[in-house]
Amino acid sequence: MLGEQMKRPAWLDLNASDAKIRPSDDRWSKLISAFDCVVLVNDQAGIDVASLATQAKRFIDARPNARPVAIAGLDGTVPVEFNSGPLEAVYTGIVPVVYKAQRALLTSLVQSIAMAFVLIALVMMV
Repeated sequence: MLGEQMKRPAWLDLNASDAKIRPSDDRWSKLISAFDCVVLVNDQAGIDVASLATQAKRFIDARPNARPVAIAGLDGTVPVEFNSGPLEAVYTGIVPVVYKAQRALLTSLVQSIAMAFVLIALVMMV
């Protein structure tokens, strides 16, 4: 995104006592439609999420309780996300294979160094 021309983001906290605009104001829908993307990061007083999603050009619900929750799938190895809609992701290809091989090599390296230390210490004591 380096070099992209982007407008400065705006932050609205409607729960603040000095908020200059409220969802009940006439200017609310005009303000929401002026932005390319609206991100809801926490629950706000007086906001109807369904109407906000229809008013905004793009809407992202980033509230902690709205994120998908990953749980173990049927075979216990592939996570399944609930509340994710029709999209699910399973990592395949060379990256997971290299990651697992790297983890196995690191684990065996630590074990072999510990074993070598113990054996050398025993030989030195004898």
